Amino acid sequence: MTISPENAHFTTKTALPLRGVTPDTLHGMHARLRDEYGLTDLQIAEAAGFSMAMVVRFALGLSALEGQVCALVNDSLSGAVALTTLRHLVNGGSQGVVLFVGKAIKEKTPSELFTRVLQPLEQMNVSMEYWHEEEQHSLVQDLLVQCHNSICGLYRPDTEQSAFEASVVEILNEISTPIHAIECPLGICETTGKKSYVPLFASSTLSLGAPLVGLQAGGQYAGRHYLCDISFTPEIYKSAELNYPPLFAEQPVIQILPNNGES
Repeated sequence: MTISPENAHFTTKTALPLRGVTPDTLHGMHARLRDEYGLTDLQIAEAAGFSMAMVVRFALGLSALEGQVCALVNDSLSGAVALTTLRHLVNGGSQGVVLFVGKAIKEKTPSELFTRVLQPLEQMNVSMEYWHEEEQHSLVQDLLVQCHNSICGLYRPDTEQSAFEASVVEILNEISTPIHAIECPLGICETTGKKSYVPLFASSTLSLGAPLVGLQAGGQYAGRHYLCDISFTPEIYKSAELNYPPLFAEQPVIQILPNNGES
């Protein structure tokens, strides 16, 4: 299907029309990337983390040097991207802290992906803290306020928001520290853009390979919206009815804008 301005959900800054995808379609595209092309989630996280580090450097004033950055993570692809982003920024001169959010991070054996992306940060002696009780709110809030930027790697699609998770989002919304979301801001429906629970107001959001369609209507929550290259091939885009032109000819991450016309 040819993408015209009338049926586009987003446009690039050079006015190229783009359509968004549902979570199921995006998961299918990721599965094809793994199963047919042999790319691993580790490679996806590395590509996305490199791009997110570029976004955060921009927010830090174009340099990671002497930045204070926190990565809020759970055991998810978004969490892995946040940890990879932090590694790039620490290597670039930032001071970093990992903030594990939720009890599951202590109670369950972490995935192989999460273990792999965490290992270099452990070797680099990056500070690591845990946030899984409401009693910790004030201490964590003080930590986040001291940071110049935070990366929110907590996205989990199609899950209910617990009372603790809702309180986490409320604190993130209250502090002045810019929050950069990966895949989708917390509490937002990926298909409609409406708030499903307590919504996170992100300073920016990074989409991995293709934007979720809900981020068109949910642009007020996404902030600056970026799209990064994770090596989706033209065939993968075509099979998802996304006849995108070459988007990443000049750089691996681009800014996109919600199309306010009819989609």
